[in-house]
Order: sequence, then structure tokens, then C-alpha cells
Amino acid sequence: MKRLLNLLLVIGILAGLSACDSEDESIYILVNPALIEDIVEDFIEDSSYGVEKQVEIATKVANESITHPAEVYQESLVNYYESEYGYYNYDMIYTANQLESGIEFKSSADGEYQTPYLTSDDRVENDWMLMAIDAGSDYYQINGSSTRFGYQYSKTYEDSFSSKIVFTFDNLEVNRVTSRIKKGTIVFTYMGESSYGETYSNSGTVEYSDYVSVLSLNE
Repeated sequence: MKRLLNLLLVIGILAGLSACDSEDESIYILVNPALIEDIVEDFIEDSSYGVEKQVEIATKVANESITHPAEVYQESLVNYYESEYGYYNYDMIYTANQLESGIEFKSSADGEYQTPYLTSDDRVENDWMLMAIDAGSDYYQINGSSTRFGYQYSKTYEDSFSSKIVFTFDNLEVNRVTSRIKKGTIVFTYMGESSYGETYSNSGTVEYSDYVSVLSLNE
């Protein structure tokens, strides 16, 4: 969970207050790309109810489709986790429809999480296809998109901001036994607005290879 919020180191750093003789004060809010990387990583990690945690739930559905085939799977879940570093608490509902091409997995979750640097109240929406599910293989694939949006508060800078991140999955290969993402690409766009009304955005990729992920920003 990081120095995540260093977080808006940004969203609060006043780079300049105007010229002496001017009556107007110009405030410049700076966004450090390194901090956006931290935010994106928290929106992926399982300890903050990120994509990797929700892939665990999709993996459960994929495995059930092999051991207990059904046309439709539905469930409501309360997901709570707490450690010395923070917690998350989310209510999730999902529906999974068995199709010829795979399993159409749709889910949404509302809740909050907290790290040493940040509190967040947000919503997650997933629209995925679970494919290549085979009892003879330890792996399956996920394609689709996820959106996470809501409001955060930086404990470090005592300021709030809103954010929205959209992930697009391209043939993520997931281990059915461990639920870990082995390889594939997540493309993301990130948008936010500070309490000062400044907007900011960025985009990039998260590349998985042999269970190791590397995050890169485009800007």
C-alpha cells in the first residue's frame, strides 16, 4: 500500500503564488507521474480490493464451471480484510452466464478501503469474459474491462480528490490453482480531480510475465 499518497503530492503542492503586483493569485497544482503509478498499483493489488482480488472470485467461478456446471452463477459477497496496515470492506454481487464462447462474468462492488496514507470510498464494475477453461489445464483467460471510481482522502495532505480508472484486459492468463495472473496486458486510463478543481489524467499498461507485473505510464 505504499506512500500512495504521497498521493497527491500533488494535489496539493502550490508551485507558485502570483506576481507581487497582481491582485490575483495563480495556484498551480502539480501531478507527479510516480504518484499516479502508486495509485494505479493500489487499484490493482488484492490488499486494497483491487483487480487481483476480484480475479480470485472469477477463478472460483471458472473452477465451479468444471466441477459443478450450471448455466448461471449468482452470488452476493461481503468481502472484509484487516491488517495492521489497513483494511477493506466491500459488498459485491456477480452474475456469470455460461455461453458457448466462455463465461460472461459481470460484477459490481461498493465499499471502502484504508491504507496508512489514504481512505477511499469507491465502486468497482467488471465486465469480463472467462475463456479457455479446461479441466486438463491449470490456466484460463480473462478478457474485458473494469472501472473503478470514487472519492479518496489523503491523510498526508489532509485533502480530498476524486478519481476514475478504466482497465482493459487483453488475454490475461490466470492460474486456476493459485488465482494469480501469470501473463498478459492490462491497459489503463486514469482521470482525477483535486479539491481545487484541477483535473489530471494519464494512461499506461501493466504487463504480466511469469507472475511478475511491470507498470509503465505513457506520459
